[in-house]
Amino acid sequence: MKVLLRYIRNDRTTRKLTLRHSLFIHFGLAVLQEMFRQFKSAPSDSLTYRLAVCMCVVNHSYGGVRAVAHLWQEFVLEMRYRWENNLEIAE
Repeated sequence: MKVLLRYIRNDRTTRKLTLRHSLFIHFGLAVLQEMFRQFKSAPSDSLTYRLAVCMCVVNHSYGGVRAVAHLWQEFVLEMRYRWENNLEIAE
């Protein structure tokens, strides 16, 4: 879960991760190819794309709806923090 949250944030202070690399380590190539074929698209490396992919992975592998709700809560808290402190959302 921490890897997914780090991937969504992708701050300049955190190490850049590619989602495919971190998922490949966790799932393997065959599972990833099937998962990526089922995803809808958004501009590559956009916040929407990252959030959608992470939501799919969390729903599929980390506990379903409860895990998605937890990820959503963490995402909203992060966005609220950035809004209130006038911080830029990383590209």
